[in-house]
Amino acid sequence: MKHGEAFERRPVQLGIRDGEYVQALSGVKPGEWVVSRGAYLVKLAASGSGE
Repeated sequence: MKHGEAFERRPVQLGIRDGEYVQALSGVKPGEWVVSRGAYLVKLAASGSGE
């Protein structure tokens, strides 16, 4: 989850997937941003290894 310029890792329960969209059953609230692609790059940036 994105909080300002920071990210928070948390479990998310997923439901139905249709190829473009994924249903989030729990773990996120309306309006929150979710990293679904490039999570490895977020992890590298957070560790300081991405520079």
